[in-house]
Order: sequence, then structure tokens, then C-alpha cells
Amino acid sequence: MENSSALDGDDATVVAEPIETTTTASPRASKETPAVEKPSKDSQPLNPEPNGTADSSTVEPSNENASINNEEASKDTLPEQHNDSQIVDSNGIPTITVSETRPLPSPAILKGPYQTIVDSKEASRDLSLQSSAQRALDAIGTSEISQHILLEPLRLACKPASSSELKLVALDILSKLLSFGCFDNKITPEPVATESHNSADAVKINPLPQSSMLDRAVEIVCSCFRGENTDDKVELQIIKALMTTVLNDQVILHGSTMLNATKVVFFIFCGSHSTNSQAVAQTSLIQMVSAVFDRLKPLINRISVNHKPDAVYESNTFKAPSAPSTAGKESLTLESLGRTSLDDDDNNTHAQKDLDEPHSEEELLIRDAIMVFRVFCRLASKSLDDQSFNDLRSQELRSKLLTLNIVYTILDRYADVFASENIKMQKRKHPYESQTLLMSTESFICSCLAKNASNPLPQIFETSAEIFYILLTKLRPHFKFELSLFLAEIYLPVLENKTFTANQKRYTMYIFKRLASKAKFWVEIYLNYDCDSQLPNIYERFVDILCRMSSVSLSLSASTEAHYNDGYSSLKPLGVIPSFPSSLATNFLSSFAYSTDIGIPIDYYMKRESIDFIVVMLRAQYAWARPDIAATPSTGSISARSRSASSLSAAGPPAESAHGSLRSPSGTHMDIPVTLTQGSFNSDDPEQFESLKLQKKTLDNAIKLFNFKPKKGLELLIKEKIIAENDPKLIAEFLISTPGIDKQVLGEYLGEGDNFNIEVMHHFVDSLSFSNMQFVDALRYFLQKFRLPGESQKIDRIMLKFAQRYFEGNPNVFAKAETAYVLAYSVIILNTDMYSPQVKSRMTKEDFIKNNRGIDDNKDLQDEYLASIYDNIAAEEITLKSERESKLLQGETSATHGSSTPQGLSGIFSNRDLQREAYIQVSKELSNKAEAMVKSLSKSQSKGVYYVASHVQHIGPMFEVCWMSYLAGLSGPLQENSNSLIYRECLLGVEAAIDISCYFDISLARISFIGVLAKATNLHDIRSMRPENIDAIKGLLNIAINDGDYLKESWKEVLTCISQLERAQLIGAGGGSTIDIPDVGLTKIANSTNRRDSHETISSSRFIPGRHSRARSSSNFSQANQAFAHTVVAKESSTADIVVAMDKVFQRSQYLSGAAILDFVRALTELCWEEIQSSLNKEEPRLFSLNKMVDVTDYNMTRIRVEWNSIWSIMGEMFNRIGSIPSTAVSIAAVNSLLQLSRRFLVLQELPHFQFQKQFLMPFEEIFKNSNDLQVKELILECLRRMIMERSDNLRSGWATMFGTFGVASVDPSEHVVELAFSIVKETHENHFNEILSQGSFPALIETLTSFAENPKYQKFGLKSVELIKQSVPLMLENASLDSQKVSDNTGQDENSHPISVFQDCWLPVLSGLHSVIRGADDLEVRSRALNYLFDILVEYGGSFNLDAWSVVCESILFPMFDVLKVHQNSDKFNNPDEMSVWLSTTMIQALRNLIALFSHYFETLEPKLDQFLSLLVECIYQENDTLSRIGTSCLEQLVVKNRDKLSDEDWTKITDIITELFKRTTAMQLDPENATGSDRLFEKGYNSENGEKEDMVLEEVTPERRRIHGVIIAKCVLHLLIIETVANLLGDDKTLKAMPLEDIMKLLHCAHESYDFAHRFNSNKPLRMKLWREGFMKQLPNLLKQETNSASLCLNVLFKLFLYHDELGKELGSDNEVENELFNVMEAVVQGFVSLDEETQQRNIAAWSPVVISLLKSVAEFPDDKFKPHVEKFYNLSMIMLERDVSADSRLAVRLVLLRVGKVVFEKS
Repeated sequence: MENSSALDGDDATVVAEPIETTTTASPRASKETPAVEKPSKDSQPLNPEPNGTADSSTVEPSNENASINNEEASKDTLPEQHNDSQIVDSNGIPTITVSETRPLPSPAILKGPYQTIVDSKEASRDLSLQSSAQRALDAIGTSEISQHILLEPLRLACKPASSSELKLVALDILSKLLSFGCFDNKITPEPVATESHNSADAVKINPLPQSSMLDRAVEIVCSCFRGENTDDKVELQIIKALMTTVLNDQVILHGSTMLNATKVVFFIFCGSHSTNSQAVAQTSLIQMVSAVFDRLKPLINRISVNHKPDAVYESNTFKAPSAPSTAGKESLTLESLGRTSLDDDDNNTHAQKDLDEPHSEEELLIRDAIMVFRVFCRLASKSLDDQSFNDLRSQELRSKLLTLNIVYTILDRYADVFASENIKMQKRKHPYESQTLLMSTESFICSCLAKNASNPLPQIFETSAEIFYILLTKLRPHFKFELSLFLAEIYLPVLENKTFTANQKRYTMYIFKRLASKAKFWVEIYLNYDCDSQLPNIYERFVDILCRMSSVSLSLSASTEAHYNDGYSSLKPLGVIPSFPSSLATNFLSSFAYSTDIGIPIDYYMKRESIDFIVVMLRAQYAWARPDIAATPSTGSISARSRSASSLSAAGPPAESAHGSLRSPSGTHMDIPVTLTQGSFNSDDPEQFESLKLQKKTLDNAIKLFNFKPKKGLELLIKEKIIAENDPKLIAEFLISTPGIDKQVLGEYLGEGDNFNIEVMHHFVDSLSFSNMQFVDALRYFLQKFRLPGESQKIDRIMLKFAQRYFEGNPNVFAKAETAYVLAYSVIILNTDMYSPQVKSRMTKEDFIKNNRGIDDNKDLQDEYLASIYDNIAAEEITLKSERESKLLQGETSATHGSSTPQGLSGIFSNRDLQREAYIQVSKELSNKAEAMVKSLSKSQSKGVYYVASHVQHIGPMFEVCWMSYLAGLSGPLQENSNSLIYRECLLGVEAAIDISCYFDISLARISFIGVLAKATNLHDIRSMRPENIDAIKGLLNIAINDGDYLKESWKEVLTCISQLERAQLIGAGGGSTIDIPDVGLTKIANSTNRRDSHETISSSRFIPGRHSRARSSSNFSQANQAFAHTVVAKESSTADIVVAMDKVFQRSQYLSGAAILDFVRALTELCWEEIQSSLNKEEPRLFSLNKMVDVTDYNMTRIRVEWNSIWSIMGEMFNRIGSIPSTAVSIAAVNSLLQLSRRFLVLQELPHFQFQKQFLMPFEEIFKNSNDLQVKELILECLRRMIMERSDNLRSGWATMFGTFGVASVDPSEHVVELAFSIVKETHENHFNEILSQGSFPALIETLTSFAENPKYQKFGLKSVELIKQSVPLMLENASLDSQKVSDNTGQDENSHPISVFQDCWLPVLSGLHSVIRGADDLEVRSRALNYLFDILVEYGGSFNLDAWSVVCESILFPMFDVLKVHQNSDKFNNPDEMSVWLSTTMIQALRNLIALFSHYFETLEPKLDQFLSLLVECIYQENDTLSRIGTSCLEQLVVKNRDKLSDEDWTKITDIITELFKRTTAMQLDPENATGSDRLFEKGYNSENGEKEDMVLEEVTPERRRIHGVIIAKCVLHLLIIETVANLLGDDKTLKAMPLEDIMKLLHCAHESYDFAHRFNSNKPLRMKLWREGFMKQLPNLLKQETNSASLCLNVLFKLFLYHDELGKELGSDNEVENELFNVMEAVVQGFVSLDEETQQRNIAAWSPVVISLLKSVAEFPDDKFKPHVEKFYNLSMIMLERDVSADSRLAVRLVLLRVGKVVFEKS
């Protein structure tokens, strides 16, 4: 038999070396003998329990055996070493004693069968048999029995020649003895056999040189099977005996004997003609194998001395060659896997190396398990021929199904055993190293799976898929790299390609679907594959496949859709391997039929399953990320949220179906075995994996760019340091080793003619080795690296380099490299000629040989060699395998290469066609690739780290990678909107996606999914709403309730839908016939359209969405609303749960975080604005969102103030905008809303020094300020009146906003509004003054009254307001909280001290208010009254102010009144010069006088402020306005005169300094070229030539700037005269002169003298004066004659008084005679100047100076004698000077008086 020979071949390998077995002691109870019964269609013989009971009619064990089993069944530990001394006979054969712990069968049980042997015919013919049987019979019952004596007759009875009856008896005895453990497994010498054991007809079991009695007993049992000719009863008895032996835990069977026992049972299953034997063998075989692995379970939890708990777990998997960079690693693909066969000797030898010489009983058990499992993996990996493939009853197919299912069962039941690191064996060559069970078997597992994974037979494919499922769920840390290959190359292509059967697609989906709810699994897939740059993106690709399947458009009619939906709903859930028959017995398989037809198209089925899968996966991921949410459903959920995700919500593995087989309950478990603890793996640091994913993404993007533009791609690779530098060698290494590079683009790049490209190509080829390769094989290998370009020059360059490289590696093949080049080019041409469809006439072999004549250095290559090349190309085209495989998977090629669809498939597939043949072809291709992969893995010793997911943060990056695919996969079915079930499922998926995107703050995803969900509500078009849209509405409401903290800007979309929902409810409630409710959605469209209109032409308007809807008449709206109002949807949209949920969205806003509430409020206010904009032209505006703003504000009032301020800043601004809209209804609604909120807010207490009330009430002021509607303004005022009446006790900072509003109302153009506001203020002043004062709002009250006083239109309110301000002073002082004590300084005082608050909060506001009225009121009477009240208050109460308080008054109140004197402020205060003139001539004069009076009144207190008062007077004097200057000088005189007796010397100095400064500032230095500097210089220095007099008297044109300077000069001259006059007045007053210190007097006289000198110099400079006249300076010749004469008179008059009356004035002149000298100098200068005047040309000057000179002479004539006599000579000389010219009569009379006085003095002397 084929199977028998194959099994023997395996056996030869397994038992290549002897095995030392040990005797086991402390026997362990054997398991109960399993049931052996005839199979039936309803039974499940393939999946019995290991400890199942046996059928008493067949092989029931003895009662004693049963009792032993029951006693020892609970023992789980391994058997301990048996220490009892063993008795042996003379030949060294062990004996059995009755005293041993293992009981013997009852003698009665044994004597009967042995007697039967003695009495048998065979015994009578065979004396040895008879004698040995008799000897055994005699020994039974004695105290010592030799095992050999018992076994020998049984051996002889089981000879091939024996009858079946005798064999049955012998086998029965053996079964009993074996069940009681009567035979030891200790190796003993082989006894001398009476007959040969190697007869020609004996079964070859490869006996060992020395074996135990147990091995011999089993060998005897096995020898009874003679193939298909064996009696059925004998077969059953063999099965019974072998199963009893293997299951016996007292004496454990090991090694090759155990393996042979298993094989014999397998042979019976394969070769028996008895279906009963087949079924029993099938069941027994499973139990025997299970028993082997059951013995390993106690080893799982043992403590290993070599265990390192902190070590990183590494899966013993294939990994690309390690290198420091990506360029040095080879990609992991199916093609990269090895080429060795599983049956090769090398592979088998390697597989057995570490199984030799076990060190302990435990290692024996492990070795047994490894051997058994490997055998079945090999058997399951056998290929099927076409005949076997066609028939389920064929021996090969039955064998494959059984072994494959046994492999599945072992992995399923004992995954924890395989995964345990404690179950391991030491290596022979490395005794300190060990190899686990899984490491010894993983290559066999992968080989078995690879061979069968793509098989189209349902039974094989589904079983393989279940094995794959076990690897995924229980063993994935150990198969990291292998799983990536199986997924990427087999199972994912099954889902996405057409060339796989419907059943393959369906079952593959079922496998993955069981994992959908395992979020941790998908996270680990993402971490270990998608974040590894050397592995494919499994998770991303899988999600993309799912979403493509879910979004496929089937274009079904409604009826077809309904039919398919019913068919899908009626499908029963798949079980585990549903196609597998319950029995593999041939008679059962004859009637077994399994249909893969599901009654609906597979595309529809996959669409539904994909949607279901996506939904469950997303929900599971969110639940894993938010265990708190998953464990405790939100109280805000409504019905849609609580719906299950159909049948997939549980998504656990389904229960066993009636057609299941070889399954255990553990097959549904998902968790990784407990031995792989969390500490065994590397940390899955989220930041680390984000970095890894970013690196991988960068690499992928660079590769994509290279595939599009190679040079750009390489630049990016070098920039990102993926390629270290721009080196051709490094680039070549990267290109040859990096997966994902487009081979066609690579070929074009390598073939470019640039030197750099050529260098890269050379390094690329040099990195390949062609040594010892056939030429065509080398060419094929070379051309698999890239696609050969089409341009001949590029091909030439590449082939030249290939020829060189090949010749270097194979120098003896051709004479020179040129031969390889020509031949390579010739082969390329041959390949193209042979396979191109455009070529009509193909090249023959003779043509090919002829074409290559003489190419080998002018010699011919052998014809046979060229012919072999031709045949090679003819057999297989040179093409990229990747392209061929891609076409094959896409179904673009038919079944070729001579393969045909097996005939037997008609019994498996219905309606055979060419598509099924393609299935078979694809299966073979993938199987070959997978097999090569596994063989390579068996040689690989690389290990990779597996990461176990423990951080929920990974869900965010996972979702961010795939959210666009999810969006496409869910939005497509939602838009179809044809199947309610699909629609609802997609809604659940969208909700889950929103949950994830919100929680992980993936903004774009959140916005997109919420947009999809909002669109799914269909609220934008209520006419087309369907009942399914209600679910979308509920989902959206749930999102708003549960994910509010994360919605951010998406709140706008959510709230818009809620607004539209409320609109739909109103339409439904109102019947829709008379209500035309604005749609906020149309406003958004209109706004968007308006923005586009500025860039579009009129002709494009018909393409703009929304224009037609806006153009519809109101009747159309009414008809649409009426149609909707009577629909079921309208009623469902207004159900209680939806209404409650809507309210809950706003109620729960109080629980939003501080940042989330701002997003919510911002969205709500924007929506409110859009609603109002949509209803501006409506009678009833849309106020839904406005009302909700009120509700939300109310709900959130109790938040901490920091959050509340931010909320109200947004809300208040929106109330401002809404209230300012030119719509009375809207504004009134806004004001009423504010009133409602204010009443609620003012209930809350406000602590001192906070401004919450002020900010809250600010919208009243803003609305009032911006509104032009009288009704709205009146409403605001009434609201404020009502709040004052109701909440005055709680008002704190809110008073300020109220008074601010009243202040705005005070300047309103409506007298009614002003009157209403004033009445409220007056009432408040009268009734709540104390409250206002106590709350620190008194300044706001005064400011409001000031605003009324400044009303330019209504004088009566101004006068009343000023009166109220005045009345406030006594009320303020009468307040109980204040006293009349002296107000102290606020500087340096505690902020809570009473005096400070009095001055700052009471006095200062009153004074400031009056000051503001004085400066700002237009009415003169109001200003005058305010001015009088101000100074009256200061005079009356100023005595209580100290200097600091007065400083504040002066700096803030008094001095700023005169800021108008500053030139740059004039334009700001007055609208025109006339107003300023009026103010200056009235208020200013009165204010200055009052100010001086106040200063004089409180001189002692205000004396320190003298400087500032003087500076103010200087500003007043130094003005271009003559009137103002005179007022200033007058006030200066008044200040000095009134306070001259109080002024100190320091004060006098300040006054004289100020006057001196005035002298300097008013001196027109521009008129003195000699001394003028800088900007003061009008002419060049030295301009005094006499040429000026000769020039023509013609006026010259001057520039405007020069004219401005002329004006300044004139103004200064005028002011200078005014200063001289003021000083003359002051010094002319004897009291003032007496009070002023002499030093200060002399300062002033010095200034007067300088003024005289300056004027004299100018008057003497006639050229300069002429120049000025010609420039138009004056109409007449300019002069400073008045300044000259007045300053001279001032000096003379004061000096005369000081000289003559210094004693009366209290002045001590001193010894320096300063006054005297100054007097005579001035006198002489005056007289000399007078005399020098020209009578003809200077008559005007003479006339001006004559009074001065006459006064001077008269004064001299009146000198007292004591003053006159000492200076008589000087006086005489003056008189003589006067007589030098002709003078007037008055002058002569004055000279006469002086001369008379002189004469008198002279005569008296004589």
C-alpha cells in the first residue's frame, strides 16, 4: 500500500538510532478504554472525549481495570521512578509477583483463554505452541510468573499462519495483560526464540536489537495486521489492544514501538475493507494521539531552572538577514523561502538531531509527542494526485483528511502544551541549551498548513483555516513572521481576488470574523506588522480589503435586494469545519454530500459580512480603549445605541455544529496561553511605535515617489537618511533589497544613460552572483530583479554588464564575455519572438541555432547546448513571477500548463465550468509557493520579537491609518440607503468610528464621520426622509450625549442637525399647511453661494446648489411641509425618547469639560446666528438655538468662574450681535432672554472686587448702543428697572453695567428714551443710594449723571444731573458707613481702610464728574453751574484734604481743565474755532479766576503746588490768542498780589524764574542775527550792510514757511510787551515791591534791561528792518520801539524807587552799589540814545522817547539832596547831552529843572 510504504519511510527516519527506555514505577492509572462502536451518520466518532467509555459489545475492559482507572484518574503528576526490586528468571526475564502494586488479572480471566489456545487445532499441530501455552497455564495462579512465559504462547498464536479465531483469543489475552500493565518497558535480553520472528510473511516493524517485554508484546499485536486481508474482528481486537497499551499510564509505551502502534491503527483505517474497523480506527487513533499529549500537560506549570522571567520572548521565526539599514535586508516573500523538500534526508536528519538520547522520563514523553506529531504533519502534507483529488472515498484523500484533522485537533486541544516554555528537551551537542516542543514542530506545522491552505476542497481548506486560526489566536507570538506570510500571500488574497471559490471566501471571512471583536488581537497585528518596516502592513491591508468589499456597488433592484436579504438572513451560522464528514468510513462517504451553494451571490454575502465585520471591529476597539464605557453603558444612551451589532455583536466562535468533527471545546478560546506572560515580551511603548510607524510611512512614501519619479524618490530617501548618502553603491543595495519598488520603473532607471545611473546599474549587477549557474537560469534569476526596459539601448547596457558578471562567475563556460552578451541578447529576442502576440512567424530551433553561429570567439557553440536553451525558453517564458502571479490571482489567465480540472470535482462543486479550473490552478500555484516558504523556514534560525498589546493608546494610530478606508466602507452603503439592515449596521459602525476619533482626537476623521452621520439623518431634505433615518438621528444624539467632551468643532454639525430636527418636529406638529419654518441649511448654502457669486458669472447660477430651492414659492414649501407632516417619519421624529435626548444634549453641557463647553457654546452661538439670518424676512423668527443658549447658560451658571467667564464672553458677544440685528422681534427676543438669564444669575452672590455681574450684564449696554429701534431701547431700560427693583440687594459690579447703559441712553436722540433713563437713574439715586455707595458703584452713578449733564440736546436733564451730583455730596457724608473726619492720604494706606475708599470712591468721582461737565457740556449754563459747584465744594470741603489729596485733585481735576491751552488738543475738544473762543472767553476765564481764588484760599495747603500753578499760567500766557494771554497775565498778577505777604523767598524765586522764562520765550530771537541760533535764525549772521538802504523798496515773495515764522515773531513781540506790562504793574505796586526780595527784583530788571538792549539793537539795524519789510513782515517798516521804551521806563522807574526809597521798601542795597550803577547806566544809555535820533527820519522815535526822557529828567530833578549832590556832575553831563540837539519845550523844561538843581548845589558849595 502506498500509505503503508510512506509511513514506513517516515518510521525509518524516526527510529534511526536506538532508544533507551526506562522502567516506570509508581504506576499511573491508565485512562478508560475509549469507545469503539460502529459509525452512523448521527454519531461523531471523529471527536470523542479522550476518556470516553467503550462499547461493552466490542472491547470493554475488565472490572478490575476499570477500578484501577477510577482510583488513579485524579493523578496528574508524572510517574516516579519505580524502586521495587525486580525478580528475574534464569534467562534474565522479568517476572511478575503478586505483591507488586500493579494487580494481575484474575486467574479465572486468564486460564480460560490460555486453555482455549491449548485446546486449539493449531496447538495440536504445533507442539511448541501447545507446550508454551500449557506452561503459561500452569504458571497462572503461582506467586511468581515470568513475563516471557505469558508472552511466548501468545507470540506463537499470532503467527501469520494462525487462524483468525486463535489470533482473536491471543489478542484478547494480550489486551487484558497490557491493560493491567503486566509487561515492563525495561530493556531485557532477547530470549532464544523457538521460531523465527523474521518469517517472510511477517510485518516489518524494525525491532530493536534489545527491547522490553512491553515492546515485544506490542510487536506481537502489530504483527497480526496483514493489510487489507486481515479479518475484521482481528482488526478490531488489534485496535483494542494497541489503544489499551498506549492509553495505559502504568507502563508507558515509548519510542518507535509507540509510533508503530499508532501507525498500525492508521493502516487499519486506510487499508481495512470494514467500515466498522475504519470508524473504530479513526476514533481510537485520535484518542491514542491525545493520550500522548495529555501526559505533557502536567509539565506546563513546572518550574524550569533555565527560565528567565525577565527575558524578552522571541518567536523562533524567519526574519530577513540582519543589517544596520533597510538596504541590507531581504524582504520576506514566498519566493524568498527555501527550495528543499520535506522528505529530503538532510531535513529529516536535522529534524531528529535533538530528539536523541533523552535524559529523563519527561524528555521521553516530549520526544514521543514530537515524533507522533511530525508523522501526522508529514502525512497531512502529502500531495494528492488527480484521481485521489476527485474521490472522497479514495484512500489518499481519506488519509489526508484524517491526518490533517488530527493535526488540527492536537493543536486545538494542546495549544498550551505547544506554547509552554517548560516543555523542552536538552540538545545533545549543546547540553546547556534546550529546544521547546514548539521549536521542534513549528516547521512541520507551517509545512502542513502551507501545503493545504489554498486547497479548493472545502474539507481541506476549512481544516487548514482552523489550524491557521489556532496559530492566530493561541500561538501567534511564536509564529510572527510565518503568520505575516500566510496572511499576505494566501488568506488576504482569498478575500480580494476572484480566482478563489465562494466557499473559500466565505470560510476565510468566517475565520477572521471570529476575531472581529478581539481588539487586542488587531492591536498586536498592527504593532508587530504594520509598525515593522520589514513586514507588510497586514492590518491596513485587511481593513482596506474589508472596506472595498463593503462598498462594492451591486446595482440591485428592490425585489432582488429583498430576495438576497431574505437569503442572507436565513443562512445558518457557520460552524467549525462544517464541510467535514462526521465519519471518514467509506460507506458513510458514499452518501455524504456537502453543498457550498448559499443561494445568494458571494459578492452580496461578502458585502454584508464585511459591513458586519467593520462594525464589530470598530466597536470592539473602542470598548478596549474605553473599558469604563464598555463595562458601564452611558445613562444617556437611547434605543439605537443599545442595539446589538446583529449576530456579530458577540463575535465569539460559534458553537459546534452537527457537522463538526475532531473539535474540542478549547477550540473556541482566543487568549494566548498563560505561559506567555506579559513580562515575557518587549514593552509596547506607544511613542516608540508611533515613531516606528512614522519611519515606515516615510519609507513607503519615498518608495511610492520613486515608483512615480525615481530621481525625486531617491532625493527623498537620501534626505530622510534612509539611504545614508548619494552613493551609487548604497543606492544599488537599497534598490535590490527593498520590497515595494516597481520593477518596471527600476528597469527604466537602471537602463538610463547618465553616468550616475550606469554606475548604480553596475553596482546593482555586481551585487548578484551567477557562479555555477546555467546560463538561462542565471538570466532568469537576473531578470526577476527588474523588468527589462523596452528601449534597445537600455537593454544593451544592461546585457553588457550581465555578460561581464556572468563571465566573471563562470570563466570556463564561454571563450569571452562577448559570447555571453550576444547569447543573452539572442535569448531575449527569442523570448519576445516566441511569446509576443504580434509576432506571426515564430523562430524555429534551427533558426535560433543558425543565428548564434560563431559567437564564441568565432567558434560555434554546441548545437545541443543551443537547442537546450531553445527548449527551456519554449517550456517557460522569461517573465516576472510577480506579474504572472498577479494576473493569475486576478483571473486574467485560464487554466494552462496541461492541467485540467479533476473529474471528481463534479461531486464537490456543482455546475463545473472553467472558473473552477482556475481555482485549482491558483491553488496549486499558491501551494507550491507556500511549500517553498515552509522549507526555507525550517532552515532559518532567525528570531523576532513579538509585542503584546497593553496600551490603549495604540487604537488611535491604528484608526488614524485606516479611517479613510472605514469612511469609504461605511459611507457607501449608507448612501445607497436601500437596505434598512445594512443602513443600521453602517450607522453603528459610523458611531463607533466617531467614538474612536473623538476619544483619540483625530480631528479630520471626526469631522468626516460626523458629516456622514449628519448626512445620513437626511434632515437637510425632510421630504425624502425614511424610517431608517431616525436611527441616524438617534445615533447622532447619542454621540452628542456621550462624546461631547471630544467633539470640538464638530459640535456645529451636530447642533445643526438638532436644529433641523426641531424644525421637522414643528412641521410635523403643525401639519405643515400654514407654517413656513426657515431652514438653517439653506442659509449655509446661501452664504456659500454668495461667496462664490463674486467669482462667477451670471450664466453659472443654474449650477449652484440651493438657488432653485431658494427660488421656490412659499406655496411649494407649504406643500412639502404638509406632505412630510403626515408621514410616519414625522411622528417617529417626535417620539419621547428623541425629545428627551435632544434636551439631554443641552442639559449635559454642564458636565462638559472646560475646553469642550467652549466648543459647544461657540457652535451653538454660530448656529443661532445662522438661524436668525435665515429668518430675518419672516414674521416669526427662528429662535430655537437662541432659546437653547438661554438653557445652556442657565445649566452652566454654577461652573467655576474661570470657565464661566470664557463661556459668557462667547455668549455675550452673540447676544450683542443678535440684539443689534435690525429686526424688532429678534432683538426683543434677545433682550427677553437676557432678562431671564439675568434674574437667574443675579441670585448668585458675588464677592467683592469681582466683575462677573458687570460682564454678564454687558450685552444690555451693547445692544442698547447698537440698536436703533426705540421699542428695543425702551424694553432694555424697563428690564434694567425691573432688575433693580427685584435684585438690588444682590447687585454688586452689575451696577456699573446698568449705569453704563443709562449713560448710553443719556445721549440718545430720542427725548423719551433720555427721559425714561433719567427717571430710572433719579429713582435709583433716591431709593438705592446707600446700596450703590456700599457696593462701590458710586463712581458709575456720577459718571452716568455726568453723561446726562453733557447731553447737547436737552438742557433740562443737564441741569438736573448737575444738581443730583451736588446733592450726592451731603448724602455721601450722611451715610452711616462714613464720618466727617478729615480725609487722609490714600498713599501707603491699606486697601480696606475707610478714608481711602471715601476719597477714591466718593470725592474723586464727584469732582471728576463736575470736571467732565465743565469740559464737555455744550450748554454754557450747565458748564457755569458745574464750575461753580466744583469750586464751591472744594472751598467748602477742601479743608479736609491733605496735600496728597490735593495733588490728586489738582492733577486729575483742576489742571486738566486747562489742557485746551495745549495746541495739539484744541482740535479734539472743539468742533470749530468759534466754540473754542466762546469756551475761552467764558468758562476759561471763570475757571482761571476761581482757580487762583482757590489757591489763595488754601495757600498754606497748596503752596507746594505753586510750581504747577505757575506752569499753568505760563501755558495760558504763552498763547497766540491775545485775549487768553492777557487773562493769564492778569491771573498771574492776581496770584502774586493776593498772596504776596504769604510768599516765601523760595516762592518769589519760582515766580521770578517763571517771569524770566517768559521773557526768554517771548523774545523774538529771529530778529537778532548775531545771537540767533538754530531754528531761531531768520537771516545770516552779520546782515547789517548798508546795501540794504540802497535797494529798491520792492516787496519780495516769501515761502509759506517764512510767512509762518513772521507770524510767530509778531506773536512773540506782542507777548513780550504784555510781560513787560505785567512786570511793570507788579513792580509798580509798592507793597509788592516791598514783599519781593531785592535779588528777585534785580532778576526782573535784568530781564527788562536785556529786552531794552534787544529792541535797541533791532531798531538800530535798519537793513534788517528793510529786509523784513520787503518780505511783507509788516505793512510799515518794523520796529520794537514800544518794547524799547517800555522796558527802559520799567527799569528806570523801579531803579529810581530802589535808589531813592530802599529804606522804606526794606531793601538793603549793599556795598556794591549795584542799583546805583544800574540806574546811571540806564539813564546814560537812554539819554544817549535819545540824542542820537535823527530829527528828519526818526520823528516817531523821538516822540516815543520824549516822555521817557522827560520823566527821567524830572525824576532826577526831584532827587533828595543826599542822593543828588554825590552825583551832581553826572546829572549835569546828562543835561549837557540833552542840549546838544534841538528838543521840545517839555524836554527843555525838564533840562532846566535839572540844571537849576545842579546850579543850586554848585552855588551852595561855593
